[in-house]
Amino acid sequence: MTLTGPAAGHALLQTTADVACTTVLDTLNNCGAGKTLWGSYLTCEEDFNSYFGATDATTTLPDGFDRYSIGTESRYAYEEYDPRFGITSKPNEANRFGYIVEVDPANPDSTPMKQMALGRFKHENAAMTLTADNRFVVYPGDDEHGEFLYRYVSKGIYAESGDTSTLLDDGTLYAAQSAADRTGASLPLTPETTGMNELAMDGIHTRQAASAIGATTMDRPVCFCIQRRLFASSHVCRSRN
Repeated sequence: MTLTGPAAGHALLQTTADVACTTVLDTLNNCGAGKTLWGSYLTCEEDFNSYFGATDATTTLPDGFDRYSIGTESRYAYEEYDPRFGITSKPNEANRFGYIVEVDPANPDSTPMKQMALGRFKHENAAMTLTADNRFVVYPGDDEHGEFLYRYVSKGIYAESGDTSTLLDDGTLYAAQSAADRTGASLPLTPETTGMNELAMDGIHTRQAASAIGATTMDRPVCFCIQRRLFASSHVCRSRN
């Protein structure tokens, strides 16, 4: 599978098997999927943290692993049989999971793409729509207590039968912030707003980036509200605040 977007090629994704940081062998623990307007599907990597552990319990965890619940003990013990899942020897492998993966089931020759511009977290699903000026929008939710609801807006314009190759890797990711009157705002995740210094870090450490800008923590936003007022239906997206 191909890594795409502003984080592709970043050093935190580098392994001995993929020095260029552009190719991943697989996708893990996929949850829901949404169909795009051009016929592909966005399948969502959810509890990927369960697959990574350390054969040495004294291993020091890399920065950011605690926020994604990646520890020295995994759920499935893959690290005991395949060093790729071992934090001790392959600390960057876990950074290559937690994304939305675009697949084209109608084209057996296509290569699935991990669309890193859509953020890295425990994705439940992906709902899609268009803005008034035909920019492509994806609403992904982070299925864990105390995490966030996001919105991605493409830079390019969607046109039926047109080129869609950059719509999911060239755009802006936002995190939702709600108010007591049930109105909301979308806060952009950029190096200027999050203090991450580079856009790639916003894509790899998305949870930390959303916390940095004051996004509203949610009670597992597994469904999505695509409405003018972001939190118009409290039973769909429930704020913890």
